[in-house]
Amino acid sequence: MRKVLEDSGKVVAVFQGHHHAGSYNLINGIHYYTLAAMCEGPYPENNAYAIVEVLGDRMIVTGNRAAKSVYRFNQPELTLQF
Repeated sequence: MRKVLEDSGKVVAVFQGHHHAGSYNLINGIHYYTLAAMCEGPYPENNAYAIVEVLGDRMIVTGNRAAKSVYRFNQPELTLQF
């Protein structure tokens, strides 16, 4: 799957879930953000959610509760097409 994403030349980031610890990796120019699992304990302190902001050439992921924050998704060539 990563090869298909990389070969497209259009993928900047992948948001997926869930991995019990949550994770972030930059692999071959693509940012991979994996949301933490929400089954590690009682609600609400073990809930996990994130807000993604797209600001010009960067993305900011603000993690809440068990989710991790990533503040520097810098991507100079980032252009979003809807």
